[in-house]
Amino acid sequence: MKKVMIVAVVIIASTAITAGIVRAATSHNVTTALGGVSGDYFVVDGVMTVNSLKVGSQTAGGVTAFNGTILNNTTGTGGADNPITFGDNVRIDGRVYRGATAGAGLDDNKPFIVNDDMEVVGDLTVNGAAVAKKKVYQGTLDMDADGDEVVSVDQNPECPFDDYTATYDYHWAKIAVPELDMSDMPEINVYAYEENAASGWPNDGEAWEFLGGGHYPNYVKFIDGYVYINYKLVDNVCDGTVRTTDQIDGPYKIVVVY
Repeated sequence: MKKVMIVAVVIIASTAITAGIVRAATSHNVTTALGGVSGDYFVVDGVMTVNSLKVGSQTAGGVTAFNGTILNNTTGTGGADNPITFGDNVRIDGRVYRGATAGAGLDDNKPFIVNDDMEVVGDLTVNGAAVAKKKVYQGTLDMDADGDEVVSVDQNPECPFDDYTATYDYHWAKIAVPELDMSDMPEINVYAYEENAASGWPNDGEAWEFLGGGHYPNYVKFIDGYVYINYKLVDNVCDGTVRTTDQIDGPYKIVVVY
């Protein structure tokens, strides 16, 4: 049988296996079927379509050459573009760039774009200069909770009048920040978002407010591994009632630069 005919038979058999015509999932050695030996390569002058492709094994990898462009030519709902998906860690031994020309500048006007948040584990250098690493911790302060630490401060321990303030109760939320080392203090900024513009404490409107670094020293404190945010102040009156409760009742962000 001519080699061309053997190639045709093997391709038809492979297609039949893929389509489910051949019921048993049996392994077939194409090289042996074509009368070849280990190391031979075979040329398919056309397009081969398979449902899946496995290259290499646990002990034997190899190099797969794609001399051209890899793309996903399927679309999603409404014609949305379906990206190529890598379902594992990706190792790239060369450089990554976009467009026909690598390098900075306007050679092809196609900058490399990362379309998502990005976290770098390690050092980042831009144009030869090191870029500081930044980590953000965020959450929501629970105004109904008492907090992780409550400190009461006497204002009028003798309480000469019923309408005097007896104590202030400071409620602190304790947030774990492993990078915070008091012996080698990183740059750290604490923000809170005031959703209730009428409260006025500490914000005067709906906006992110800077709490750390000296503007509001009474609202933030640091110890190794933790940031404390004073998010609620309760004014206890001598007559046993609560006069006011000031609070930060929204989300917070802690930004660490190190």
